[in-house]
Amino acid sequence: MYRPIVTVNISLLTSGVTRESFGVPIFISEHVWFPERVRSYVDINAVAADVPTDSPAYIAAQQAFGGDRKPSLIMLGRREADNITLTPEPATAPGQVYSISIIGTDGATVTGTYTTTTGSETATTIASAMETALDTAIGVTVDVTAGVIILSKEGVDEFAVPSISRFNYSVTTSESAADVLNAIREENDDFYFITASDKTDSFVMSMAQAVEATEKQYFV
Repeated sequence: MYRPIVTVNISLLTSGVTRESFGVPIFISEHVWFPERVRSYVDINAVAADVPTDSPAYIAAQQAFGGDRKPSLIMLGRREADNITLTPEPATAPGQVYSISIIGTDGATVTGTYTTTTGSETATTIASAMETALDTAIGVTVDVTAGVIILSKEGVDEFAVPSISRFNYSVTTSESAADVLNAIREENDDFYFITASDKTDSFVMSMAQAVEATEKQYFV
């Protein structure tokens, strides 16, 4: 008895994946390293200029460019952050420089720095000094609690943190998979393969559903 084992759906839509975007991967992660929703890169050095080398975005780019079949172009997508938490690394010697740069919603860059004098400074001392310098950034709320700096946006416009030194960080987000994918596609839709840093079951299933409505591929 004949039994079909394969179903093929052929779409005759006039719009689809462009020749340029086919094969281009995008890695989506929650961060504040740049204000755009997506940036394109042709080599790992360009990535290192934009994001910390210990970030999920950099590590993903490093793996992509270091593979046997290196792509000519990759994209990094930004999932909107609710806030970024910055904790100073322990001071261990005089002359250690702590710094954070913020691009405010007005486009101006504000940089806060602190240099240790004894090497025994506490996290509270360092964070409080940084708060004074960073508080002038437009559109950004700077809170300091128990030696921890928390940055969050004041309105709908995005700020960015292009560089940090001697701070550990964590980012929180509540943006849905569908919302981040739509926001990225509105800025640049010339990618084909999609992956993301969030591997929770709820996000993976939501992103799979969102990507299913497109002519793209999602990998976990």
